Amino acid sequence: MNRKIKFRAWSRQSGKYLYTFDGFNFDDGVDEIKYLPIWELLKWPDIFVVQQYTGFKDVNGNSIYEGDIVKHDDYIDGIINCSIEYDNGRFVVKNKDRECSALFHFNQYIEIVGNIFENPELLNTNV
Repeated sequence: MNRKIKFRAWSRQSGKYLYTFDGFNFDDGVDEIKYLPIWELLKWPDIFVVQQYTGFKDVNGNSIYEGDIVKHDDYIDGIINCSIEYDNGRFVVKNKDRECSALFHFNQYIEIVGNIFENPELLNTNV
């Protein structure tokens, strides 16, 4: 599978996502805008949470990243909200009450409804 390698980073300081292919421009509040490559952000896990693009899109054509919350029909409990996580070398759809399922089995049927930082309450609800 060919896919773009893209990242986003949640800034714990600003409460916003930064999106990029290779690095980030950000205002450090002291000097001008600075450029930092992805690997530099990994040095500050207390400030930035770096998340990778999965290579998949949801039913609306939106790029799916780690940390997204998606609406998913698990065919047991019906439509539920799950998070996207990286687990054992693959991206998975994970529900707090169930085992993980590989994302590639479901990507064309899921819809992004939020993310773990801005909408954590969505993981505690059935749709």
